[in-house]
Amino acid sequence: MEISEILAIDIGAGTQDILFYDKAKYIENCPKMILPSASSILSNKVKRITEEGKNIFFYGGIIGGHPLSSYVKKHIKAGYRVYATSSAVKTFRDNLEEIKTWGIEIVEDDPGGCVKLELLDINLKMLSQSLAPYEIKIPSLIAIAVQDHGESLKGSNRKFRFTHWKDFLDKGGLFSELVYKEPPPYFTRMLSIKKSLLCDTIFMDTGPAGIMGAFCDPKVEEHRKTGLIIVNIGNQHTICSIVKKDKIFAILEHHTREMDEEKIIETIERFKKREITDEEVFADRGHGVYFSPDLTEDCTSWPVTVTGPKRHIAFRGSYYFAVPRGDMMLTGCFGLIEAVRTLL
Repeated sequence: MEISEILAIDIGAGTQDILFYDKAKYIENCPKMILPSASSILSNKVKRITEEGKNIFFYGGIIGGHPLSSYVKKHIKAGYRVYATSSAVKTFRDNLEEIKTWGIEIVEDDPGGCVKLELLDINLKMLSQSLAPYEIKIPSLIAIAVQDHGESLKGSNRKFRFTHWKDFLDKGGLFSELVYKEPPPYFTRMLSIKKSLLCDTIFMDTGPAGIMGAFCDPKVEEHRKTGLIIVNIGNQHTICSIVKKDKIFAILEHHTREMDEEKIIETIERFKKREITDEEVFADRGHGVYFSPDLTEDCTSWPVTVTGPKRHIAFRGSYYFAVPRGDMMLTGCFGLIEAVRTLL
């Protein structure tokens, strides 16, 4: 089935990157936007509400929790109350008992006297109203990339998320296995978005979407058959991957805040040589690293491609900085478009 129009939205910690893809247009002429993410917007609102000395009532679904969680904790520490419905509160933690230790009060109805904040990753109504004067309509198919830690009721959500990556690599590491019409039941953030949208949706994780999008740069694509390392340095997460043809053979996932110019280069080089361990990355407040048993080649001499909004911290490295279709910030959106093509 051929799809002529797609709304691609790549939601990171800092921004939501939006592309209105129309097959009938040159990609350069397709409308696109870089907007603050819902989490960033709500974080600013919570900060102002704290300054105003008011209580908060959260309702809605599950969205990206960083940096919103830290502002909610500061709000409670300042002596103000935070209420949240049982569905919205899972933005902060899956374990409701742990949430209660923060001081968040779980209720199903507005207790009154609060500033009400809806937790919604994608607000199609607001987007549609904003674009109506430009005669841009929302397509019937929406492709969405978000980072979903997965529902982890016990233990570390970092470990839970990385178990998903290990299972994926052990099953073959095919890109096509990371494109979902129906997300796995433990990807509750994706499912929350799907529930809020009354249209056809396709989902990916932001990491693989960025990897697929990097191949839209011809200089990256030319190494696809022989293999390369692709590094996406996002506002919150850094993902290193070893890729060849249509498969991912290794993944390292860390928090960008833990990186500086020296450490990112050291991490990439040790990843190429398979010298860095899963235990080491986790102890350093990252998620982990895993090399597929199918990775039998020496990758030391493979080229490295870097993308992502914080790619500047790797500028001192001898790497290629990808510019897919002339716009690095839409790398994930381009990956989503390619993913839709493989699925339909």
